[in-house]
Amino acid sequence: MGLTLLQVETLNAEKTALSQPQNDKVLMLGQEKKMALCEICGSFLVANDAAERTQSHVTGKQHVGYGMVRDFITEYKVSLVVLN
Repeated sequence: MGLTLLQVETLNAEKTALSQPQNDKVLMLGQEKKMALCEICGSFLVANDAAERTQSHVTGKQHVGYGMVRDFITEYKVSLVVLN
């Protein structure tokens, strides 16, 4: 079974590539954090996160935009009920 140096290097590269995702999963298990779902925009937030980061989320474009859309839909539904 005479493997050339190129074949050995290729096999080693494949071995490394195949074993890498498993190593990442093991590392992620120790880093998992409890998440909370934002009721306004649906973003996942880290539970018990720093107040500064939470404030940054609440004033962010996505959160504010979803809030505006939700308010508009609520007002629109109320106006439809009043018209009927």
